[in-house]
Amino acid sequence: MYVSIIMCPSKRCIYILVMILLGAVVLPVGAAERKSKRLEDGSLYRYPLFNGLVVGVDLFQPVATLFGQKYANYQVSLEADFHNRFFPVWEVGIGWADNTPDDGNFTYEVSPTLYNRLGMLYNFNYNSTAPGYIYAGLLYGFSVFSYDVTGITIPSGYWGTEYQASIYNQKSRAQWLEPLVGIRVNLYKGLKMGFTVRYKILLSAKSNETTRPWIIPGMGKRSGGFDFTYSIYYQIPIKSKAKSATAK
Repeated sequence: MYVSIIMCPSKRCIYILVMILLGAVVLPVGAAERKSKRLEDGSLYRYPLFNGLVVGVDLFQPVATLFGQKYANYQVSLEADFHNRFFPVWEVGIGWADNTPDDGNFTYEVSPTLYNRLGMLYNFNYNSTAPGYIYAGLLYGFSVFSYDVTGITIPSGYWGTEYQASIYNQKSRAQWLEPLVGIRVNLYKGLKMGFTVRYKILLSAKSNETTRPWIIPGMGKRSGGFDFTYSIYYQIPIKSKAKSATAK
C-alpha cells in the first residue's frame, strides 16, 4: 500500500487547462498585432529589442515558514526583456520539507534540493509608460530528489499494540506545469515589486515500490492547486535609445 494515495490530474484535463492558458495569451497577442498603432515616431515598439535583464527573489515562502508552514521553496529568477513584451524566464531554487499530514501517521522529509523552472512571460502593456503592468505566462518545472518517510505508525489489531517503521532514501523525479498571471510595479528606477498567482499541475512523479512522493521540491504538495509568489526585482539596464525596432 502506498503511503500517499493522492493522484495527479488526467492528461486530458492537463491538455485542456494548457490550451485555455495559451488561448488567453496568444489570442490577445494576435488581436493586438492586428490593431497595433505605430508610435509618434513611426516605431512599432517603444522599447528596444533587448531591454535588459531582470533578477528577482521571492519573499513569500520565507515568510510562510515563519508562520508554521513545514515545507518551502526558496527561489531566485532571471528574465531577459525583449521589447518589454516577451520575457523568457528561468527560476531556480531550493525546496525542502519536514511535514506530518493532519490525519497521517508518518513524517515526510526532503533535504534541501535544487529545482528549476523554465518558461515565458507576456506583458500585455508592453508599449505603456505606466509604472506597472499585468502579465501572464507558462512555466515548466522539474526536480530530481530523494525523500524519507519516518515514524510510520502501524497498528496491530491482534495484540492491540502498534509499532513504528521508517523508509529512507526514496529516489524520485518530477515535472509539472505552472500557468500564472501577475502584476508588477516600478518602485524606483530599476527596482520593482510584484506578485503572481499560479496553478500547479503535476505531469509525472516517479513512485517507488512502497511509497510515492507527497511534497515535491519546487512544486509543493503533489495534489497541485493554487500558489502565490511575492517578489522584489531589479532590472539591469542597457544603454540604448528609448525607441527602436521600427517595423517595415
